[in-house]
Amino acid sequence: MTKEGPMCLATVYIEENGEMREVMREVAWIRFERDGVWLGQFMGKEEHLPLRLKSVDLLNSSVLLTPATEGEKDLLDPSV
Repeated sequence: MTKEGPMCLATVYIEENGEMREVMREVAWIRFERDGVWLGQFMGKEEHLPLRLKSVDLLNSSVLLTPATEGEKDLLDPSV
């Protein structure tokens, strides 16, 4: 992951099956909830993803999310 974008805003990636793909650029905030994460851009776009945090690279303004493991899936289910 390399720095690509305005300072203080992050690029969020998902890691699945050993591959990374970009989900959203210019993310201004991230909110963690029981059923996943909410991502929000400075200009208003928001997206909910049923994923968990893997790592944050503050130097390169990047966040890496990953699917929940089998043991964690119940934790992400809001009905439980």
